[in-house]
Amino acid sequence: MNLLRHITTRPVAMSMIYLIILATGLASLIRLPLELMPGVDFPQLSVQTSWRHASPETMEAFVTAPIEEVCHTIRGVRRVSSISEEGQSTVVSEFTREADMDFAALELNEKLSIVREKLPYGTSPPRIVKYVPKEFETGNFLTYHLSGDMPLSDLRRYALTHVRGALVGIDGVTDVQVTGGAEPIVQIEIDPQKCLGLGVDVDRVSPAVKQAMIQQSLGVVHKGRLRVAVRLEQQLASIAEIGDLYLHFDERKSVRIRDVGRVMMTGSIPRRLMRINAQPAVVIDVYKEPGANSIGTADRIFRRLKRLHLEFPPGMRLIKVQDQSEDIRRELNTLVSRAGFSILVVFIVLLLFLRRLTSPLIILMTIFFAVLMTIDFFFFADMTLNILTLAGLALGFGMLVDNSVVVLDSIFRRRELGDDPAEAAQRGAAQVVLPVAASTLTTLAALLPFFIMVGDMRVYYIPFALSVSLSLFASLIVAFTFTPALSTRLLSAAGGEVAVRTPAYEKIYAGMLKWTLSHGVIVILLAVILLGGAGWLFNKYVYLGPVWQMRERTYIVVHIRLPRGADRSSVDAIAGGFEKLALADGKIENVTCEISGANARLRITFPDSLGNSAYPLVLKENMIAKAASIGNAQVGVYGYGEGFSSGGGGTAPSFRIKVLGYNYEKVKNIAIALGERLKRYARVRNVDVNSSGWWRRSDISEMALVMNRERMGRFGITPFTALSSIQRYLQENVARQTISLHGREYELRVKARGSRQFDVNALQRLVLQNNNGRPVCVADVADIVQRPVMSSIERENQQYQRLVVFEFRGPYKMGQKLVESILESTQLPPGFRLDSGRMWTWMSGEEKAQIHLVIGLALLLIFMTTAALFESWRLPFIVILSVPMGLVGVFLIYVLTGYNFDRGAYIGLVLLFGIVVNNAILLVAHIRLLHRSGRGLAEAAREGAMQRLRPILITSSTTIVGLLPLVIGADSASLWSSLALTIIGGLAGSALMIVFVVPILYILFENSKAGRTAVSPAVNS
Repeated sequence: MNLLRHITTRPVAMSMIYLIILATGLASLIRLPLELMPGVDFPQLSVQTSWRHASPETMEAFVTAPIEEVCHTIRGVRRVSSISEEGQSTVVSEFTREADMDFAALELNEKLSIVREKLPYGTSPPRIVKYVPKEFETGNFLTYHLSGDMPLSDLRRYALTHVRGALVGIDGVTDVQVTGGAEPIVQIEIDPQKCLGLGVDVDRVSPAVKQAMIQQSLGVVHKGRLRVAVRLEQQLASIAEIGDLYLHFDERKSVRIRDVGRVMMTGSIPRRLMRINAQPAVVIDVYKEPGANSIGTADRIFRRLKRLHLEFPPGMRLIKVQDQSEDIRRELNTLVSRAGFSILVVFIVLLLFLRRLTSPLIILMTIFFAVLMTIDFFFFADMTLNILTLAGLALGFGMLVDNSVVVLDSIFRRRELGDDPAEAAQRGAAQVVLPVAASTLTTLAALLPFFIMVGDMRVYYIPFALSVSLSLFASLIVAFTFTPALSTRLLSAAGGEVAVRTPAYEKIYAGMLKWTLSHGVIVILLAVILLGGAGWLFNKYVYLGPVWQMRERTYIVVHIRLPRGADRSSVDAIAGGFEKLALADGKIENVTCEISGANARLRITFPDSLGNSAYPLVLKENMIAKAASIGNAQVGVYGYGEGFSSGGGGTAPSFRIKVLGYNYEKVKNIAIALGERLKRYARVRNVDVNSSGWWRRSDISEMALVMNRERMGRFGITPFTALSSIQRYLQENVARQTISLHGREYELRVKARGSRQFDVNALQRLVLQNNNGRPVCVADVADIVQRPVMSSIERENQQYQRLVVFEFRGPYKMGQKLVESILESTQLPPGFRLDSGRMWTWMSGEEKAQIHLVIGLALLLIFMTTAALFESWRLPFIVILSVPMGLVGVFLIYVLTGYNFDRGAYIGLVLLFGIVVNNAILLVAHIRLLHRSGRGLAEAAREGAMQRLRPILITSSTTIVGLLPLVIGADSASLWSSLALTIIGGLAGSALMIVFVVPILYILFENSKAGRTAVSPAVNS
């Protein structure tokens, strides 16, 4: 009371304090980093390595295994798993919760540096990647495609020298990577016949070049009294000098490299071919410094690129593909529009209930200062503004007014009773200190269990819980400082007595309350029946799990897959046909094409004006027709985004069934049989029987050169002789040699003439030289065997797995029922099973257990907090019983809207428990206050409910309308829409039931304490 007296009587001091909050809040807002997602510190690291065209078994033996050995030696590691597939190895290390991930990544990088030297030539350096949940994967900060009418090698060189160099020095940019295009290499093409005629060993070429590039310290010589270091330096200045190197030199003859071959500068065979609108392109990825302001960094990059555009050669284009800053700007614009809508609706609600213009103005100003104080808390807690913290702030936006509404309503009631403005502010605020503090603390108590979560759940909700908690704490401070101080000034300025008018809704409620108190048992039975019926409807009609819906720009993806070993030109020709079809009308925005090996992927994007028109559907059908006319190739055409979201255009495969077992071949046969069974359903489309995921090849094979030792001994051929001869004809080397020219390092390749046309038949006919110089064919000493290999070596709990992916045309729940019926009706041998592997993110068993633990702890903490504040063991039970009343609204709103009860809904349920009890606390505290002041039990219950009806309706209404923008017009698959919908339904249901049921429960509990069991006698006394 003394503190409130100081607050209401020291207007200048309070003004200065809130001016400080205004200044620091705006300064913090400017300095807070803006990011799309928060920094992730999950105890998991993955090591990714690629080796072009290597089979999964080869990857496992030569790449995955040595990396796994290193990962097992890292301190804090508790589990290591791996996936080896064609050309790709991924080793995942999971660490204990206490592990320092920055130190673990540093230690792993140091130990991998030793392994890098031992990996086969052609493998990419192992790359350490921190784990990011799929929902948080946002791609690179900025990605551009640079295209132009020039050779790929020139395009890559321009990107490296002009674009990368200009962007690396920008403040906030950590790295710029250029991928694609051809690397310049120095190639020595040797004619084996000339070498044979001149009696020169081809194996002398590489050593001759190496000896010509010697840099070595020889020792020291004395020059007088000085010691002078002697160093041998021999360098090559040009390609011509390489051709002049001697392979053989004596008095009779001398043979140079140019005598048996030619030296040329050429380009390597690109691992990936990139095209934009049928023009060659390279990819430029820009990486942002952690903690840097995304929008500011992006604007600096855009300004630099604008100047670079002026220097581009004719025909060169720089096309933006990925831009995280656009997502952040969109989120900020959405937040501003939602905040504006919420403020408007909150203002209207407050004006309707309080019927004074000054009251909504006070509340809106408390929102403003509570937000600024929250921003200050963010800054001092070293938090960033990202999608999670902004969502928490938006979610708490409607809750920010609750405390101030209760305080203001209590102040105005004291003013209506005749108190002067200062006394009304002091006594009104003091009267609700306990219920307001209790309601805020119970909400914070419900959020507290979030901080004990582990895994993905912790990454998701710790920033969110912190944001909501800090905003609620700020609203509590503002409610008991700013609101009383400003109310005193405005009430004093208004002057006069405040007219007391009873609103119509209070009169209606008074009549209904009288009946319910007289028929308490019937009302409670009706509430129980309503809860049971709503729960039954929820269980019958609401699906527990997510629905995948894509709310983004419309685009089409075309996957092309030819049999392994197909020539790249064949894939290129097919992809070019789809490019031509897409570009024919000139209506599309961009078509990007990526070709790798025997696979190609095209992405066709549309301008916003055509995104929701019929054109994307027509183009998709034309591409499907074209795909059907292509033989010996698997082509998939899929539509994504809003233009295809209605179901008429088709979407990507939406269901999958996982086959698990201890025998790979049996798992494969079960999956194939299951796929044939699914194809018989009319609504099932695009069945893909695959080994481990989308577009992983099931026709993988490798060529094995099996040397016959007996025949090799008979023909006088050693394995080293055969290997060195064969390597000269293969496109890929197993050893790397570099050469320095003009201060730049190039890869050096020594190849035999005709190596680019070398195939399996040529390998069998290849002539080797034995120890006596006699020719021997490879087919005489070795057998070439083609054998199938696994498409992916992957295990789950020591079991092989294979996925059957398909698209279901119809309601998602119907498709899920089909999956469930297949799981129940399929009979499998012992050791094999089917699992419903949902395509899209859903909670694992561990996550569900954590949610149940959080719910239980939240209820326990709410009970303990209420018991401590009320100094009672009975009253908290009344508060806890308000939770089932909120569940009635949750069940019904999901039944009526058709939303799925997903991960966000579970979290919303936890938060709801902390919010829904606030109204019960407010009501119970006031009834008890009246009862202790001498009023009868029934009179206290009736009067307390009447006096707290208005703040209950106001706080519930403002919270609901504050959350509506998260639901109206939002993606139904959004995490925050389901979370907000849960709170909206729970608050609406509880507000309608609590005002009738809680007074009855209070009377029942008090009668039970006094040994009386009837409700009606208490009412009638």
